[in-house]
Amino acid sequence: MDTNQQQLSVNLDPFSLSNIQEPYPYFTRLRKHHPVYWRAENQFWMLSRYKDVKAALQLPALFRSGTGPEILRRAEALPATTANAFNVCYKFWFTTILATDPPQHTTQRIAITKAFTADVIADMRKAIENRVVQLLDAIEEEGEIDFVRSFAHPLPSGVIFDILGIPEESHDTIRQMSMWLTRFPGAVLHGDQQMIENIAERVRAAELVLKSIIALRRKSPSKDLISRLVNEPDPEARMSPDEIMVQVSFLLFAGHETTTNLLSGAMRHLLQQRSLWVELLDTPELLGNAVNELLRFVSPVLWVTRLLSGDHDIDGIVLKSGTRVQLGLGAANHDPEQYSSPETLHLRRENPSSLAFGYGPHYCIGASLAKLEIQISLASLLQRFPNIELNTTTFDYQPAYWMRSLKSLPVRIDG
Repeated sequence: MDTNQQQLSVNLDPFSLSNIQEPYPYFTRLRKHHPVYWRAENQFWMLSRYKDVKAALQLPALFRSGTGPEILRRAEALPATTANAFNVCYKFWFTTILATDPPQHTTQRIAITKAFTADVIADMRKAIENRVVQLLDAIEEEGEIDFVRSFAHPLPSGVIFDILGIPEESHDTIRQMSMWLTRFPGAVLHGDQQMIENIAERVRAAELVLKSIIALRRKSPSKDLISRLVNEPDPEARMSPDEIMVQVSFLLFAGHETTTNLLSGAMRHLLQQRSLWVELLDTPELLGNAVNELLRFVSPVLWVTRLLSGDHDIDGIVLKSGTRVQLGLGAANHDPEQYSSPETLHLRRENPSSLAFGYGPHYCIGASLAKLEIQISLASLLQRFPNIELNTTTFDYQPAYWMRSLKSLPVRIDG
């Protein structure tokens, strides 16, 4: 029996609700027993050890991010009536900086990186602090809230809207697109036609809004990111209006959903293990290190997809060219070969750096911004609401295998 046939006998379903709700025991089984796992039902490999995941991220020419052709192949099974909806969603997911390779990725990254320089991020501190104060003022009047809905969701979206220059009246339309687009890859993999139509409806509405804003910024530039992208003087970084629209939609998603997931996940674990919250109250200087450890522990993005451009050998198992590979960021961040007691959230952990934001050329552009948002948020919450506590003992996550997203987090402000 060859290696592929041996792997076919294993059935570990990443899409099962139990593994989505509690992925860490699943990750342990993968790392321990099937670190290089062929998921026959979905025709992809899964890597779960830190060393393998990091090595793959360091080889972008071999592990390519341009996975669009595979999704196009899977879409061939969809009926013609769904084709238009699929095409609308595909453009806004698989032509973004997240899913492209050089030279297209290089052009996109040059342009967008200009918006996330150290100076720009430093200038955003006051804007973030102001938004945090506004949200906490509103929360204080409530007493009992859903932390996701009242804080973790609106904060990062508000910050990225500020950076991009999206007017207030367009926020809800853009938020809807951002939330629904996360379901697109899974909808295609499962052939869920109605879900694809639902996503496309939100995308079309946002597309009209973004086209209007881009046209306006071309005529009347401001100091926001869209204005800079539209009026980019560097030919190597210049993008078409359609390309700008797609990249802006990605930034809205990347700067919103992942930070929301991290904020809500961080609060869940800090309040669930009350001693950790008290530790931060007593030792606020730990906060910087704590944010890095929370990134490792929460891992808001669990899996990223790559497509092999050539054969690759891992422990004698040959991964063939042209096959998809799922890189387990979440599993890698909980690998005991890399971290002692990885299932323990240890705020004083030495060197808690992780793969939460990826590695290599696709390392998250907005990582510094996300860390700043988390640090300011936690510092403000600790100061304003030291007695905040959970108002639930159950935690329900969105049914997306690749990201860790709490549906809600009920808390009491006054304890």
